[in-house]
Amino acid sequence: MHAGLKNVNTINGNIHILHLFKYRYSFFTAIGIAVVLMYGCSDKPNIKNDLDRKKTTLEEAHNVNVNYTQGGRLKAILHSPLMLRVQDTMPYTEFPKTIHVDFYNGDTLIESRLDAKYCKYIESRNLILMRDSVKVISTNGDTLLCNELYWDKNRVGLEFHTNTPVIVKTKTNIIYGQKGMELSQDLKSKNFYEVTNSIMRVPASQFPD
Repeated sequence: MHAGLKNVNTINGNIHILHLFKYRYSFFTAIGIAVVLMYGCSDKPNIKNDLDRKKTTLEEAHNVNVNYTQGGRLKAILHSPLMLRVQDTMPYTEFPKTIHVDFYNGDTLIESRLDAKYCKYIESRNLILMRDSVKVISTNGDTLLCNELYWDKNRVGLEFHTNTPVIVKTKTNIIYGQKGMELSQDLKSKNFYEVTNSIMRVPASQFPD
């Protein structure tokens, strides 16, 4: 038996609000009725009816642009073809079909750009998790590659962090960090937890004849 679907609304042809109800099998309904009949006059606190469970709400939107601000200043703009917002005991927002994020310096200048195949925004922690083929490129060309990256607006100066292996490419170096790192939103400040290898790039013009 599948979850029921009710009240499907469309706004500008993009946003669909779905109210999903939990499974209610006739077997458990019968058990619930039996319990009510047996203990209808009882004051035992541990007896609960399955019909009283909370509903979970799912909001779906397509081709979204999400602005993230802090103190009234723009921090990032996220673009994604699909957004799913789940209203549960711990609300969260998912972007399961790729994201692109432009990070700003608080004014109008872009500091870096990020692409990933999956993103999850954990509202209670004000934390954004990016996964799968994560790539961040700063305006000066520095590049970060990893499979999992957190963006925490509360970590001023070191907004990005990860405990997974990373590769950082600059104009002069390629650095491999096996245990992750933390770094600033513009990729200028970097703290590697452990460097496993570093390759110095030497321009061809500097090689001896």
